[in-house]
Amino acid sequence: MNRLRTAVRTLAGSGLLMIAPFLAQSLMAQPATPFSAGSAMEQAFTYSFPIAEMMRLRWSYLEDPANPARGPANEFVHGRDLVDYRRRVVTTPNNDTLYSRAFLDLSAGPVRVHMPDTNGRYYSIAFYDVFSNHFATIGRRLTGTREGDIIVVGPHWQGELPGNARLVRAPTDDVLVLTRIVVDGPADLPAVRALQDGTRITSLSKQESQRPKGIAPVPGNAAALVATVNQALALNGAPSYEKPLLERFAKVGICGEACSWDALPADVRTEWDRRFPAMLASLKKSLAGDATPVDGWYYNPPQIGNFGTDYNYRAIIALNALLALEPAEAVYPSAETDTRGEAFTGERKYRLHIPATGIPVEAFWSLSMYELMDDGRLFFTANPINRYAIGDRTSGLKKNADGSLDIWIQHEAPGSDKDANWLPAPKGQFKVVLRAYQPKSEILDYRFRIPGVERSQ
Repeated sequence: MNRLRTAVRTLAGSGLLMIAPFLAQSLMAQPATPFSAGSAMEQAFTYSFPIAEMMRLRWSYLEDPANPARGPANEFVHGRDLVDYRRRVVTTPNNDTLYSRAFLDLSAGPVRVHMPDTNGRYYSIAFYDVFSNHFATIGRRLTGTREGDIIVVGPHWQGELPGNARLVRAPTDDVLVLTRIVVDGPADLPAVRALQDGTRITSLSKQESQRPKGIAPVPGNAAALVATVNQALALNGAPSYEKPLLERFAKVGICGEACSWDALPADVRTEWDRRFPAMLASLKKSLAGDATPVDGWYYNPPQIGNFGTDYNYRAIIALNALLALEPAEAVYPSAETDTRGEAFTGERKYRLHIPATGIPVEAFWSLSMYELMDDGRLFFTANPINRYAIGDRTSGLKKNADGSLDIWIQHEAPGSDKDANWLPAPKGQFKVVLRAYQPKSEILDYRFRIPGVERSQ
């Protein structure tokens, strides 16, 4: 299945309005797509890396003693300020919205998620399973902006809920919830913070969770990855169609409760350690994976966010753009080269020309600047005007006489009237990502193409 669509339907005879992106059982009949290449170890790594990344976030958000913003499961932690260059937990962050995030533990029972009335303001509540799939969305596009409640249950839950409840059935008991609320500049922050205060999670069960503590991540360490992934699979299970994969991966230590690093033969552990850096490096690709760029821009395939059995692309996104939304909610064209095919660098100056018709969206668009880290992750870069993105909500932009817009991308300020449209770049290599929220059909079917980024000097 290349794309799993969110649907709204009434469960026959239950009285429940269900937001049903996909149920765990809806995946059971899906055949596993063969990996593009690689040995059992390489395929096991590709399959496992997104799971390890999700568990890394879970440990960081819930258990990391060095994280002052950690909080308990089933409770929102609100980010009160827009993300800047100092926030380096999740790769490719946005500077358009305030985040609220929570890790749900559904093993003890359902939870209720409450959202206040945003009065037409864009927001989304995205739900991600332990495999990094964006399996459901609540928000302006699908459910409107009025006040409401959502009840979230695990894959094996059975029971009674209040009548006419809106229900999300998660495919795993570990679920990351990420709320995005758009902010129109610093003066708008108090209003958005007030909306965050009205966003709440309430447990509907009196049972206490018996979930063990997570495993502290160790970057670049094969043993830590194997242990973390086995714990995640033991606690959450895997779709039945992946059983043949896990039987094959068991010989390299990935299968869930029955597997462990210590039980592996010494030569297999040695091979894991030897090959780990190269396997990680193989994921350092564009956000569009192996796609061919158009005018320097890579367009994501439709399965971004909901990856189905495209394990290779799932792993690439886990490194380069973890927690991406599905295309109907937002698209992320990215560029790393100019119209000459040469890599972006702060040693040069560039121009992006946006036509007078603009970017076709129902919500808003922005262009974000990221410095490229050695491990392939992308983060905002420090700059003298604290601008990390530019878009249709940026105040003071100067348009051309015909209504078109020129964005100046360079390390040093362009000077004169160009400064208003300046997107600061780092000194070294960088990438840019254009986000289009609630994209119109001409974006989704690729009729609209972004002009290439030209060298201006």
